[in-house]
Amino acid sequence: MNVLIYLDDNLISSISLRYICAQARFVPMSIRPFHVEVRGQRHYPFGVGWVRRTWENTVKETSREFIENFIKTEIHSCPGLLTAKIVVGDTETELLKEIKTGKYDLFVIGMLRSFGFYSFYDFLNGSLIKQIKLPILLVRNITHYKSVYFLIDRYTDVHAMLQNYFSLYKDLPYNIFFCHYAYNDQETNEFKNKLIKIKDCFKDFELDISKVIQLPTSVEESAHLLRTGDMVVASIEKNGAKTAITDILANIPNSCLIFWK
Repeated sequence: MNVLIYLDDNLISSISLRYICAQARFVPMSIRPFHVEVRGQRHYPFGVGWVRRTWENTVKETSREFIENFIKTEIHSCPGLLTAKIVVGDTETELLKEIKTGKYDLFVIGMLRSFGFYSFYDFLNGSLIKQIKLPILLVRNITHYKSVYFLIDRYTDVHAMLQNYFSLYKDLPYNIFFCHYAYNDQETNEFKNKLIKIKDCFKDFELDISKVIQLPTSVEESAHLLRTGDMVVASIEKNGAKTAITDILANIPNSCLIFWK
């Protein structure tokens, strides 16, 4: 798996780097750290041409030293960790360029839960998300749990979600649970019938059909129940529309693996 991880020299980058490196002990990965030094962030030069290029090269090397020292401080050993790539420019623009040209399978970025509910929706509605097709691992926390929760509802294509997940994480030795959210009692009953139909799908991936959890209709209560998982997997629309599934993702403290419908 080829992974692009965005790093700054801050707390959430420390958490996201440690998180993906913990997974790399089980899952073969090539992990490319990526950092954008924003023009004007430290000092914006006068002049053009070679003066500007010389300044940008100097900034790159200074930033490289910061990021490489940061990585060495945070991680003593990380299988598959590559040399950091440093560029100067606009963060979203440079990330898009790298994602489109780098042949990556997963984009990793950190977001502290303390940033609040709406920052998650701001992130989903941002221009970066609207233009990328990669699944995103949104890292929020480091846990010692060894379980992955699949967050599903009546609209979820379970087979497609499993295929996407195992294309990345077939070697991750964590327990998988399916957490079904029903918007009302009728949907709960409908899902009981649907479970019979997707049993064969579970068997295809050698999963235990008994590991299905029915979530309460309260978003807050559902988010509370999911807190004991290491990672929550969901498939959502890219238009950033609010649903019960996205509200749960916004409320949980866990890291989220997001696939796009």
